[in-house]
Amino acid sequence: MEVRGVPLRKGQWIFLFLASALRDPAAFDRPDQFDIHRDLSQSIAFGSGAHFCGGSALARLELNIAVGTLIKRYPNIKLLSEPEFEAHPLLRAMTKLEVSL
Repeated sequence: MEVRGVPLRKGQWIFLFLASALRDPAAFDRPDQFDIHRDLSQSIAFGSGAHFCGGSALARLELNIAVGTLIKRYPNIKLLSEPEFEAHPLLRAMTKLEVSL
């Protein structure tokens, strides 16, 4: 099998680098910049087909409630600086998010 020009052999291990999710420069103008308005309609974050995440509706509902509550409580919230992330081999771990309420 070949994936984007890279041959994969039967039984070969591959590693999906989760920290690179939604940071493809071919798909996003500024992949490393935090943008709450980014169009993620083509995201495969919850999988697809038979492997679609059964908890995706709950995750979206939780996010909607959390962000909605935050905006209702602090309607003038503003981002003061770009978020900072720590180096991590598997995930993007945010270490700093400065906002003005």
